Amino acid sequence: MRKKLVDSLKPIYYKFPSLQPYMAFIHRKFFIPTKFSGWGMKTVHELPWNVKYGEEIFLKASSDIKKSFEFSKNAAQVDLNTLMNYCGEIG
Repeated sequence: MRKKLVDSLKPIYYKFPSLQPYMAFIHRKFFIPTKFSGWGMKTVHELPWNVKYGEEIFLKASSDIKKSFEFSKNAAQVDLNTLMNYCGEIG
């Protein structure tokens, strides 16, 4: 149903360039589902800690970084404390 509607509106999209920003906004808002909304962002991509999409791999990598990564002073203001504050609840 959605695909038919989107396909039927494509000729209008290409014929009237002034409508393209509005139609693109409507398409993003209503036809592309948001997978995550939080922390001041929205995304349509699957998150790595989602159970269906590789939660184990993400949590192992997160744990390995916290245990064995050597932080230096030139690490763009990232140290173990800031990492734990931002990612502690995830893994």
